[in-house]
Amino acid sequence: MLAEQNSDLEEAVVTMYEMTAEEAIREQCRAREDYYRTINTFKAEIQNRENALEELNRQLAMKDHQLEQQARQIEAQSKEIEAQGKEIESQSKKVETQGRQITELSQQLDTLMKLQTMP
Repeated sequence: MLAEQNSDLEEAVVTMYEMTAEEAIREQCRAREDYYRTINTFKAEIQNRENALEELNRQLAMKDHQLEQQARQIEAQSKEIEAQGKEIESQSKKVETQGRQITELSQQLDTLMKLQTMP
């Protein structure tokens, strides 16, 4: 070929080949760096999302615990209200009984007063 006959041309061909090969290697290196940078970015994003998910799960567990406590408090208060309702009912019956007794005593007192005023 022509390059074999001219040493300057052969040297230029070799130089062009080396420069092209070096550029291909540099391109591969850039592509590898971009790949690792992209992978590391994805890994960091995944880790951030996992951390956020863990935090949300922790908050959810805390809220569940609070809801359980509130449910227990509501249940205790309901029982207390029920007991107070029974106590009120009992006291109402006592008041009713005492009211009847007072009415009877008042009637007896009226009868006694009438008997005393009689000659």
